[in-house]
Amino acid sequence: MGLVHQFAVISKERDEDIISSNMESVSISDEIIRYIGDSIKWINTTWNGKRIREGISYHGFSFIEGDEIIKIKNIVIQWKELFLLSPEKFYLTGDFLPDKGEYDKNLIVKNEIIEALNSFIELCEKAIVTEGKILHNGI
Repeated sequence: MGLVHQFAVISKERDEDIISSNMESVSISDEIIRYIGDSIKWINTTWNGKRIREGISYHGFSFIEGDEIIKIKNIVIQWKELFLLSPEKFYLTGDFLPDKGEYDKNLIVKNEIIEALNSFIELCEKAIVTEGKILHNGI
């Protein structure tokens, strides 16, 4: 897997900004985060511990808290349902490559994306039950 975004549950009181190896975390590929990125902007998060912004901090860290956890969980559930309709392997359109005059095509394996999205949904459920927040580390 290339570039990834990591997510972990932390307590509401903590302000950690790095997901360590001893934390239970979920990794989602950058290709997927970028593809579903417009809908992720529908949530509000705290970027780099300072200000509330739409979406998640691409290069820094973000905290997803309160009702925003429920919102992102529901967004990811809908994407999972859509990807369940896909073939076992498929391509998602990536960035425009000016040198080639075409868009990048990212090969996606259905089982891998469904597994990652299910793990993220479970992470959201854990955050809701424990009244924690989700720490996101960008690429």
